[in-house]
Amino acid sequence: MDKILTVSVAAYNIENDIKQTLDSLIVSKDLMKLLEVIVVDDGSKDDTALKAKEYEDKYPDTFKVILKENGGYGSTINASVKEASGKYYKQLDGGDEYITENLEDFIEYLTGIDADIVVSPHEKFFQDDNKTEVANDYSSYERSKAFKLEDVSFGSRLWMHGMAFKPQVWIEANRNIPEHCFYTDMEYVLYPFIKADTIAFYDKPIYKYYLQCEGQSVSTEGLKKHYTDATRMMWDVVETYNELLKEGKMAESVNSLYEMMVDHAIAFTYTVYSYLDGNHKADYKEMDKKLKDDYPVIYDKSLKVKRLKLMRNTGFGCVSLYRKMFKI
Repeated sequence: MDKILTVSVAAYNIENDIKQTLDSLIVSKDLMKLLEVIVVDDGSKDDTALKAKEYEDKYPDTFKVILKENGGYGSTINASVKEASGKYYKQLDGGDEYITENLEDFIEYLTGIDADIVVSPHEKFFQDDNKTEVANDYSSYERSKAFKLEDVSFGSRLWMHGMAFKPQVWIEANRNIPEHCFYTDMEYVLYPFIKADTIAFYDKPIYKYYLQCEGQSVSTEGLKKHYTDATRMMWDVVETYNELLKEGKMAESVNSLYEMMVDHAIAFTYTVYSYLDGNHKADYKEMDKKLKDDYPVIYDKSLKVKRLKLMRNTGFGCVSLYRKMFKI
């Protein structure tokens, strides 16, 4: 039976958490036949792979474990998307989980929809606060309809946790996520739109994203440690958008989406630099000059972003104010 959904699980040194993650993917027997789970062990030093193989042994028609040298989160996407046999592809970070009952409904939904990209809400769970929020509400869209991209207005940014797409649109886009690099979720969201024509909206959250976790890359310490990765990500998405602008083939709605997401990538990266000590002030001034000189169209578009406008108008000098106003 043909697979409907491939879920790629990025797994690195999560022997204590992987059971919870993989258990959330155990659906009814009939739906297991439609589900493919590719666990990519990214060079773990613990028993992550061994525990994942227990699921491969128990559910050989659904679970598959790939062992590879450590390359970072992006490398797990690059590896698994080439192996995906499902009609749609979706990611899951090891340590996070899916909402199983909604996953079952989602698989059934995917059997009846034919869009290049399917987006859905996701849950954000704040562990310290024991609080859940739902990001993105798509209930206003007709559930069973595949929309042409030019007919859709994107009012808010899209999140990696809500993205599913046909593997061929990724392959046709001919892009890879950089390895050994954090904050690459922006690339994961944007690359499928290079070759996609249609999109559908599913109304229930599937992904449960855990926040306030120790060592998380979006913690203050993580941002300080990996600020060069934010820079690398920003230039990747800026260059991709610049290439598409030069081609002049984007539907206006897709252009608006890219503009929104690229503005976010720039603002995110600049804000990361504001978390560093004053020695880096010259670095983000130089970064801003390069953006203005090399990508003037994108620079002009970014002028409307409030936090960037504030940084530029204050000469990147009010670091404490940026930290207070713009929590990442």
